[in-house]
Amino acid sequence: FFFNDTATTEIYTEQIVGSVRCVQETDIAICESELLENLTIQIIEKLMSLYQKAIEYFSAYNDPTFENYVDRLHVLLIREDVQVLLRSSQEYEQKKSKKTEQKENPEEEEEKKEECCLLYTSPSPRDS
Repeated sequence: FFFNDTATTEIYTEQIVGSVRCVQETDIAICESELLENLTIQIIEKLMSLYQKAIEYFSAYNDPTFENYVDRLHVLLIREDVQVLLRSSQEYEQKKSKKTEQKENPEEEEEKKEECCLLYTSPSPRDS
């Protein structure tokens, strides 16, 4: 025996959707207030992620609220202090990546040093 009560299913779905929406909006509000107090790359990334999830969530339900989150994400990303922090974080990651590559390939580094020394010490045609 299979019983399918669509009215009950719809009520549960609406309750779940409502609670997800409430949690997202609460998380975003908390993160926005944290950002006002302490501008860090972690908070920026978390807020960007929350905005993206809200945009996906509301646009999936054709809820025009998603436009509000698109605007909020845009406002966050055009802030000069946020751009400076994101840029410096990116530069740091690039430097870190280069150092990791150098540690992973010590033979190549040694070869480059030897080549450099050979080029530097090799006699010029005038010396011959």
